Amino acid sequence: MDIFKKAAAYLEFVDGGLGYSCSGGLMNDTDASTTIPYLLTAHHCISTQASASSLEAFFDYITPTCLGSNQPGLGTLPRVNGATLLATGGTTDFTLMRLPSLPAGRGLLGSTNQTVTNGTLLYRLSFPLGASMGYSVTSLSTGVATCIDASRPNFLYSVRSLGAIFEGSSGSPVMRADGMVVGQLTGSCGPTAQADEGCDSSNAIVDGAMAGSWNSIVQWLNPAPTGPSTCVASASSLCLGANGRFKVEATFDTGAQQGQAQVVKLTDDSGYLWFFGASNVEAVVKVLDACSYNSRFWVYAGGLTNVQVVLTVTDTKTGAVKTYTNPRNTAFQPIQDVGAFATCP
Repeated sequence: MDIFKKAAAYLEFVDGGLGYSCSGGLMNDTDASTTIPYLLTAHHCISTQASASSLEAFFDYITPTCLGSNQPGLGTLPRVNGATLLATGGTTDFTLMRLPSLPAGRGLLGSTNQTVTNGTLLYRLSFPLGASMGYSVTSLSTGVATCIDASRPNFLYSVRSLGAIFEGSSGSPVMRADGMVVGQLTGSCGPTAQADEGCDSSNAIVDGAMAGSWNSIVQWLNPAPTGPSTCVASASSLCLGANGRFKVEATFDTGAQQGQAQVVKLTDDSGYLWFFGASNVEAVVKVLDACSYNSRFWVYAGGLTNVQVVLTVTDTKTGAVKTYTNPRNTAFQPIQDVGAFATCP
């Protein structure tokens, strides 16, 4: 449960000019060589890159006692701003995003595409009505009636055992007792569901099934094993340092316009990025071999922009990835990562 609590995220975001809140959770992948902050929530919460870019994900939003009134202020909590939308779909009401960074002390949740059997207990941590973390348990039922546009097997139906879900709980990962995520919360279905009566046991709890979403997210959560490769230079990929071993790519987001950065190589170790025109340099980047100094490869970057920039550097020899994000409406913060990659030579 401690890992689950450290993975649960309270989400605030903007959609259509209005502010909303939902729940989500950090997801692990099966590649032990990387730690990538994937975030799972519901499609009906976040379904566009614009909403993902507006995201504020808060962690450790927990009161010290059950039903405690001393809720921590959001400004005191670890948080991450913005996200990259990876995949989303209404058929199983899922959205998978990648956060630009991972606060210290987080937990990451495993996932499975296995079918959930009748009577399986399902567990959720969510943030009902925008309040601090709440806990609920339900039991999967294959016998309760389904709702329109949420049919089995793409959705799981269960009956309440403990706790409750309300508006704001949507998107919470749903786990089996073994800690594996099998879906994410959609809401409730039943006689008083429209009135959001979360404690009414005559309502069924509805979750989008991970098994139905699996083909859309497997490339991130269960990537195929990769061996050593080589960097292939292109209009959007630089090959820098150590005989072109490190692939450098970037995306940009102004809020109104998003895209892939275009690149120009300057030297074996350095290059620059442009977004809107080839003569308008937006950022420069270099990868240096410092193996003789501290047994690391270093990544440096500087920018002449205040748009959101997500810079990704991949060591094609090992598959290790480093991601650096500059938030929108913030002057580009210099990157001086002298511990970026440890595999020398």
